[in-house]
Formats: sequence, structure tokens, C-alpha cells
Amino acid sequence: VFHWRVSSRELEPAVPEAMQKTYPSLFAPPVGEEREGLGEGAEAEVWRQLNQWAKRQNEMYRATEHFDDARFLVARHYPTSGLGNLLQSLVSIFLVSFLTDRILLFDGFLIGEFFDFPNMEGGNYSAVYDFFGGSHVALNAQHELYTGVKDWMLCEDLADVLTQQFVFLETDQYFAALLVNNPYYSLKLQKLFGNNLFGSVAAFLFRPRPSIGLNVAAFHQQNLFGRRSIGMHVRSHTLGHPGYVEPYAMVDPHGHFLNSYWKCASLVGGSSGVPGDETAPALL
Repeated sequence: VFHWRVSSRELEPAVPEAMQKTYPSLFAPPVGEEREGLGEGAEAEVWRQLNQWAKRQNEMYRATEHFDDARFLVARHYPTSGLGNLLQSLVSIFLVSFLTDRILLFDGFLIGEFFDFPNMEGGNYSAVYDFFGGSHVALNAQHELYTGVKDWMLCEDLADVLTQQFVFLETDQYFAALLVNNPYYSLKLQKLFGNNLFGSVAAFLFRPRPSIGLNVAAFHQQNLFGRRSIGMHVRSHTLGHPGYVEPYAMVDPHGHFLNSYWKCASLVGGSSGVPGDETAPALL
């Protein structure tokens, strides 16, 4: 069960002011952004609506006397899936909460060592479970497992599908694209988020813990600052997927796959500005 690690946050290191200014996205909640294809004022509107969602969530989470009338969405994640799957499923499940006005709770997310939720005061499912008791939750629960396209996500009003007080949604997938194309929500989502739905929600919902941000910033300054960089995701294991092999995680004794990646980065990365380093790869 996921527990907020309040005590460990007190041990987080102080972030130098200069580093906060250089890497604001790592250490401070965003206040706005520029997004392609949106008119003037759209950036402020997306943050206004997200902050309204957070305000309702926090007020309801604090007002336990109103819990009997509240509706909850409990996010669950496959324990065998990695951090990338975790983040994309969090963004997708957030959208369901946003569109249905359910209180978003987390159960089984081992993310507290890496990320904070700066705009949320609560979210601990175990606390709500303790408030109601196991019998009440069991009798008023609906369980949804997402492993592929669900017609109701693409075609139906979610309020007609998610009817119980507690809805448990378990997935490691990104299904936000289904909601964007759902006729009940497509206009609202596209008008609000434009071409940057994932980026807007992710920036609002979670951010690295200060200790993680300091490590990322230090690595960037030492290795990537002033250089063009290429982000690359290479799957390296098959944990939780018996019989499934990631072909691009395999290399021959000469490391040909990785050498190909390195050569590509060398060609595209360009100069770092350091004498004698004109062809050094920019690879992260």
C-alpha cells in the first residue's frame, strides 16, 4: 500500500537558488507554458482548470465528514512494469478523475522515493480504506483492468460506466488518446490541452523529489549543458513478460546494436563547443 513519506521529505537537501533558476521545471510547479496551436490566454486557462481540480480534491480529502457522498478513483499499477509505464498510466488515470470529478487516490504506487505531487495534499488510498472499512469498500467497488482498447473509453459517457463509489482502475498503459477521441470529451480536452496533453498534465501532477532533481541537474551540467542531446529509450529486460524478447535490447559479442546508437548520436549530436570534441556524441 502506498504511504506518503512525509518524514523523508524533511531530509531533502536544499536546492541552490542558481540551480532553481537554471532548471525551474525540476524544482518548481509550472505556472504556464507555451503550446503549439493555441490562442492567447490558453496557457492560463489550462492551469486555471487544473488548479480548480486540485482545490476540489484537497477540500474534499480534508472534509472526511463528506466522504459518504464522495466518489473515488483508485489508481493501481502493475508491479512488474517500470517507471515509464507508471508515469503514462498516472497521466491517463488523472484524466478520468478530471473528467468525472472523482477524488484521485493511489494504491500500490512505489513512487514516493522519486516524485512529489506538489498540488495534492492527499491521495493515500489506505487512509480512505481505513476510514470506511474493508466491508464497505468491497460492497461499493468496481474494478476495471485496462490492457487494451476499451470501447467505453472511446465511445461512452464515463459517468454512465463508472457507477460505484469506489472505482479501481489498474493499468500500465497510456489510454489518454482514447479519451481525447471520445465524442463526450474530445472538444473539451483538445481545446484545453492542444497538442501537449501529456506534458501539461505531467508537469502539473508530479515532479522529481529535490534530491533526484539535484542529481539530474548535476549530470546535465557536467555532460550535456550547451550541447544538443538525443533522448533514447532502450528496453533492457523482459521482467513480467514471459516468452517475450525485446530484440533491440539484445547485442552480439561486439555490441553492434549499441554501437549503431552511438554512431547515430555522433552524427546528429554535433559539436559541444569543446576544442577537439567536434564529433563527440550527445547521448542521454
